[in-house]
Amino acid sequence: MARPMLLGQAHREEPMKRLRTESTLWLAVGLVLVPLGAHAAETVCVEVDTRTWTVEAPAPAPAPAALQAPVDPITGAAFPAPVAVQLPIPVPIAIPVAPPAEPAVDPERYLRRLLEYEVTHHPGFEAASSGGCDHHLTVELYALEMGWTVFGRFSRHSREEKVDHARLDEFAALADRLAGALLADVAIDETLNRENVLRADSEGDLRTVDGQSYLVFGLGTMLRTGVLPTAVSRKAPVEDQRRLLTPPALLLGYRGKYRAWGVGAHARFGFGAGTKALLRNELGGHADLRESLAFGLQFLRYSDPAGVASMYAGMGASFDLLRFEVEDTAITLFPDGRALIEGTEDTGQALALYDRYIGS
Repeated sequence: MARPMLLGQAHREEPMKRLRTESTLWLAVGLVLVPLGAHAAETVCVEVDTRTWTVEAPAPAPAPAALQAPVDPITGAAFPAPVAVQLPIPVPIAIPVAPPAEPAVDPERYLRRLLEYEVTHHPGFEAASSGGCDHHLTVELYALEMGWTVFGRFSRHSREEKVDHARLDEFAALADRLAGALLADVAIDETLNRENVLRADSEGDLRTVDGQSYLVFGLGTMLRTGVLPTAVSRKAPVEDQRRLLTPPALLLGYRGKYRAWGVGAHARFGFGAGTKALLRNELGGHADLRESLAFGLQFLRYSDPAGVASMYAGMGASFDLLRFEVEDTAITLFPDGRALIEGTEDTGQALALYDRYIGS
């Protein structure tokens, strides 16, 4: 007899059926995708070869022919051969022999094994020891007095990277850097982190920074424009006109270049070039630039850091002081709008000059 099923029980069992169905479906998909993921890795054959910079020496010249025994020119008989003298045989002396040294590390095998380890641990790749490789990673070692210059090439990306100087105790970091750069198709400088620094990195930075700082000296002309009280003649009234000023300038500064970036600081002093006659016009009020003083700081970016000459762009700030001469007084104007008025002790006159020429 069939067991009766309540309505509430039917509703409770329906989600359980869906859960079992979905679990079965996900399990089937996982079983299909796991074999595909296991065979997705591309095999890479690692090859390390030691090369030399030296040129093979030419073959030695052939030995000269043996000389004939000398002959007496009168009798025609050959001179007697030299008599062999028996010398005493030296007694051998026992010399202590040092124990054989431990076998040296083969740099080719050592670096090849390290590279195979790095390739296998790189996502999507697997090192292979023999034929049937999808790609080849080739490394050439050129011996130096201490260490090697290393060239690495990967066939998939046709990319080659170079390390100027590496020693045997740096091969672990070298393999990490080379494999990461070649397999990911990036520059070897982009694989640098705190754990794989090479001596060549530090030495290269020191050589780049050293000697790139210098002093700057300049003498020229500035271009300044502004609206100033202007009298076109001695008896003409003053009118506000836009004028172009070209005062001579002296520049002293410092420039430091650090790879692609630079920093600069300068001090610039400008000399006034006004018309003295107009300063004393009968109606008064003509203004001219007397001196200027500026301090600046800039941060620069070079377009070609390694080039002998390079364009650069940057941003910075400067602090400028401008000193004008008007109505037998000198007004020094600060960037924030303050002014220093010289030539009068009357506070009312100073405030009137400020309101007239600078504004309240």
